[in-house]
Amino acid sequence: MAKGIKAASPKRLNSALLVAVLYLLLSCSGYSLHNYQSVGGGWHKGCSLAFVQDSATLCAADSLDLYVGLRYDASYKYKNLCMRVESFAAGDSLMFSDTLCCDIFDETGRRNGSTAGTLYQAEFYAFPIERPHCGSHTIRLQHVMRDTLLQGVYDVGVKLVPRGRHQCAEK
Repeated sequence: MAKGIKAASPKRLNSALLVAVLYLLLSCSGYSLHNYQSVGGGWHKGCSLAFVQDSATLCAADSLDLYVGLRYDASYKYKNLCMRVESFAAGDSLMFSDTLCCDIFDETGRRNGSTAGTLYQAEFYAFPIERPHCGSHTIRLQHVMRDTLLQGVYDVGVKLVPRGRHQCAEK
């Protein structure tokens, strides 16, 4: 070691690590539930994806924002992807159903989302969930495109974030 440079003591490193972890945990007063399911490079029209959120943290929020995430590659040939989004409370009670069309390309012709290697990942706002029910909550997604098989789609996911906390949840 060079003269005049002291190595940090393990106690100091542990304290710095603890402070960093606490900062990450406490920097957001919100939480998020995030889950993806693989469709293996092609999403079949008959394949309905169900995301069951069985968490007491849903009860802590007055309202939640629902986002849908897609991971796709350049072989996806359409400018958008439309899907039916349904929200169910415990006991299969339908709370909300709507169609969400996700623009894969922006107005300049560039693909939406970030990329790592050959896959793109994009997130789209779906709708708010007012006063979520405690306990089990299911979100079901099914594509409503004309083609039976959507080539190039690898993963589809949902994200629930306390209302207005999306940027915070991304940290």
